[in-house]
Amino acid sequence: MEDSAKRLEVIVEFMVPGATLSGDTFDSENNFLYPAYTVYTSEIIDTLKAKGIKRIYYTPAENNDATAFTEQAQDIWESLFEAVRTNARPDLEQTKDFVLSLHQYVKQNKDRFLYLMKIKDYDDYTFTHSVNVGILAMTMASKHGLEEKLVREIGLGAFLHDVGKLMIPKEILNKKEKLTSDEFEIIKKHPEFGYEYVAKHDHIPPNALDVILHHHENYNGKGYPKGFQDEEIPIGARITSICDVYDALITPRPYKRAYSSREAILSIMKESRVKFNPVLVSRFVRDMTPLLQKEPLLPVGTIVMLTTGEVAQVEELHSTGDLRPIVKILTNDKQQKINRPFTVDLTLDSTRSVKRIIPR
Repeated sequence: MEDSAKRLEVIVEFMVPGATLSGDTFDSENNFLYPAYTVYTSEIIDTLKAKGIKRIYYTPAENNDATAFTEQAQDIWESLFEAVRTNARPDLEQTKDFVLSLHQYVKQNKDRFLYLMKIKDYDDYTFTHSVNVGILAMTMASKHGLEEKLVREIGLGAFLHDVGKLMIPKEILNKKEKLTSDEFEIIKKHPEFGYEYVAKHDHIPPNALDVILHHHENYNGKGYPKGFQDEEIPIGARITSICDVYDALITPRPYKRAYSSREAILSIMKESRVKFNPVLVSRFVRDMTPLLQKEPLLPVGTIVMLTTGEVAQVEELHSTGDLRPIVKILTNDKQQKINRPFTVDLTLDSTRSVKRIIPR
């Protein structure tokens, strides 16, 4: 275990779902429990209680970079809020410099950039969410092979994607109960509000404006504000929409619990060809899963339904984010058990792919 002089104790009974701790955790017998920055969901807390673990221990990690970026982001959002309140023209040069610095950090710290996403202030969700979506979108855009200038422009748009929410009344934005249809119509105007406001600045690239305006468009054309479909939606907005939903799902809010990373990724997969472009979903799962979690998305032993209608069991994985593992086929396409199960490597079989997980 780490230096006991700096070690902190957490009483499990008082843990709040969605909390994160900045160091690896151990029990009172020095047994390792969970890695640093695990999101402690209700399930994890219940597991600790079931095992009779009443206290856990960790040594906080020093993360000066994350703190500095968070403070900068907060300053920027406070300036934007004041400009909106006074109907002033936005000064976004500081924002552009911030996103440039964020991009450089992410490039140079590919194995550490997630630490920047772990500093969450639940009372100021907007700016922490904006930093997280900017980080994710730039990482995903870079892995997608886009040129660096476009990656930065997407990052700028992603950081500002919710700026229009500064024009939405707080009593609607922070409402714990279900929104009325009229209130939801007001919320749906935030992309246009943000686009119109940021467009007042002379030097904001069109690619960034596209992200702000179109990040709620859906693959099936049922999004807003324009009802664009698939390729009509700019690439930056398609990428940002996936990252926006992922971070929203893993963040606890007054009206919902935090999803685990795996739950959030599986939820995004379900929206493939509905909300999200299927190719981008596959690349998000393949490229981002190893960065976002240590556990495989489809652990060995998982029972899955294939697109053929067959039921199979995962036998072997190629990577953490593997969606085309080696599987054992257990039934025919009518879900009838077969006498001789056989093994298939889905990377070599274009006729089969995983459709969904079958809960045990």
